[in-house]
Amino acid sequence: MSCNRQKFRDIRERFVIGLKDQKIYEGFLKPSRLVKQLTSPILDAIYFYAKKKMKKILLSLGVCLFAIETLSGQQNEIFVKDNAAIGGYDAVAYFKEGKPVKGIAEFSVSYKGVNWFFTSKTNADLFRAKPEKYVPQYGGYCAFGCSRGYKASTSPDAWTIVGNKLYLNYNTDVRNEWNKDQQGYIKKADSNWPEVKNKRYP
Repeated sequence: MSCNRQKFRDIRERFVIGLKDQKIYEGFLKPSRLVKQLTSPILDAIYFYAKKKMKKILLSLGVCLFAIETLSGQQNEIFVKDNAAIGGYDAVAYFKEGKPVKGIAEFSVSYKGVNWFFTSKTNADLFRAKPEKYVPQYGGYCAFGCSRGYKASTSPDAWTIVGNKLYLNYNTDVRNEWNKDQQGYIKKADSNWPEVKNKRYP
């Protein structure tokens, strides 16, 4: 007998004892026998009805949670920090200046539902004209992590340009490990990304 079923039985027993103490049926029939006969099918019916309804509720809840998780994963295709893509750093600056430079909200471009900040109107226009050229691979998530099948945050100074593509990693130590076999990790991450990009982060 399940725990929930036992709770219903306990409630019934307390109900029977309460009636007996109040002597409601005194002199008629034995309270425990009569009330058990009356309440048993009623409580059992309530139990099974509630159990049936609960299954439907849990099923509906599960569907809703799955939909929310899927939606969240889709919204997180780009690594967002401080309400901006890649933490507000200028993606174009990595190519032009060879270093991470913090952008500003004044020069922003919306791409894939996320705001990208830049240091100048020129950089913003370059990005707007050809975003796929400047957007870091794997949406700015850790390249090493994606090769392992998961999303991880990135540090702006843990960057590398390979084949005119920008790659970011969790930190410089992880980047050093990634650099030991760039092509191998890139190949694995490229293969994993179609699935990884829909995973929820964090």
